[in-house]
Amino acid sequence: MRRRTFMTAALAALAAPALAFAQSRGLNISPIIEPQNDLERALFAATEPGAGEAERDAFRRLFLRSNVALALSSNEPNAPPAQIEPRAGYQTCLIFTSSARATEIMGASTPRIVLSGREALQRVRGTNVIININRRPFITLDAEGVEGFLALPEAHDAPAQRPPAPPASAGPSQ
Repeated sequence: MRRRTFMTAALAALAAPALAFAQSRGLNISPIIEPQNDLERALFAATEPGAGEAERDAFRRLFLRSNVALALSSNEPNAPPAQIEPRAGYQTCLIFTSSARATEIMGASTPRIVLSGREALQRVRGTNVIININRRPFITLDAEGVEGFLALPEAHDAPAQRPPAPPASAGPSQ
């Protein structure tokens, strides 16, 4: 029965990627964070009841260009990302919305690297990810979800250019 439930949930997640954002406040399992930066404020907006694709897209784009903390397996140079097994057979990497958030959740001695969200996701490609584990809101991504974030073009992260202003009028036209 447990396998059927997991498979049903997995299929539902594939059918509606926005479901990964729906787990913010309905569960009473961990403390709600007090947002400390723009990325955390965007995370709240993306996970609020009634949040739409615009809020989720804004979070994804901000995440990709923001500094985040990726938990590592050791303090060695070029250490691979740390992986935990929150349930049997489910390996996942941990990313935090800031180094301070990683310290709060995992402790000051947790090995980590601070890099852009895009760089962090590139390092964990092919794995599952939990962003801000043991806090609410949090986001889980499977390997396909990671690829979905990375598929967003880098150039689109830049602010849009404004059209040039019209020339000033020299007076009434005849």
